[in-house]
Amino acid sequence: MTIEFAFGVPTRLAFGPRSVDGLATAVAEAGSRALVITGHGSSQRSGLLDRCTDALREASVQTAVFDGIDSNPTYESILAAAARGRATSAEAIVAIGGGSAMDAGRLIALAMADPERFWECRVTGSLSVPGIPASLTPTFTVPTLHGTGAEISPAALVRRGTAKEVYFSPHLFPRAAFVEPSLALTASAKLTAESGVDALIQGLEAYVSRTAQPFSDMFALEAVRLAARWLPAAVRDPADPEAREFVALAALLSLYAVNQAGVGGIHALSNPLSGRYNVHHGRALSLVAVAVVEYNLASSPDRFAAVARLIDGMDAGDPARSLGGWLAGVGLGGRLSDHGVRSDDLDAMAVEAQNPDMATNPLALPPEVVCRIYRSLM
Repeated sequence: MTIEFAFGVPTRLAFGPRSVDGLATAVAEAGSRALVITGHGSSQRSGLLDRCTDALREASVQTAVFDGIDSNPTYESILAAAARGRATSAEAIVAIGGGSAMDAGRLIALAMADPERFWECRVTGSLSVPGIPASLTPTFTVPTLHGTGAEISPAALVRRGTAKEVYFSPHLFPRAAFVEPSLALTASAKLTAESGVDALIQGLEAYVSRTAQPFSDMFALEAVRLAARWLPAAVRDPADPEAREFVALAALLSLYAVNQAGVGGIHALSNPLSGRYNVHHGRALSLVAVAVVEYNLASSPDRFAAVARLIDGMDAGDPARSLGGWLAGVGLGGRLSDHGVRSDDLDAMAVEAQNPDMATNPLALPPEVVCRIYRSLM
């Protein structure tokens, strides 16, 4: 086997108690005006938004707040926030919240640079990856939930109509991320599960990816191990600080793995569920994960078995069952029809699932196979 990889993560990462205390100084290095973006209320209710904006003002950074970021952020909200950023001459973007806010921060920076061509810079657009310029407004991230590692990611997702599209570029890396695990202590068990499951799924898919290699394996397996052990603990007791720390760490490790090896069919099949039906990303992953594992199992049974051992601590003979049991234990999984999915949409969804996430799936998943999987899950 020839080992070949490149590794470069320019995002400065601060992890641990009071890490957010370093935010204002870092933003002030970028400029004196910041656009602060967040969701619809949790950071306000917790006091985190005021904590951040007060610290920024003390560092002589003027702030404007945009609090219209939804789960599965929309094209329209990105353009609206970008317009606010341009109107206030923002020199930095501070993203506070879950993975959607993290994604939105990067996309707002891109839309601020070129709103007219923003949509064509998606991976499947006419400009695609080369269309994303190097000089973007720097983004600083403060995650309040953990699972995707979006706070250090160079990729982002946006929803327009029924489509959920991927953006990717090394120019989309945040400048700095401030990961304070205790910020998630007030999140509900449901939201904890829906967010945290991505740490395990990303680790799993990176480990069985057709481009996996020993360097990515190191991150992927540890992400699976930590998520399998600690996400159930965080769901049982959302106020468990140790569980929160290890879920946050699992999320970061899973993103490093994905940066190297990509994801796969679980993510690909989940995207139409979020795009058409606005299903939470983690919930959508859990709906299709077991069926995709069953389909992919023949590609590398030893690797799937290794993941199963990390999930349930046994020499599991049925990795799909191990995963399904674990998902059920954190309140995830279920049927597509439970989330409003209609049978007459499945053919179109199978075509939409042929998105960039499919490129590193260990086996080909053509539309007719994807449609059969969807139908089996109704």
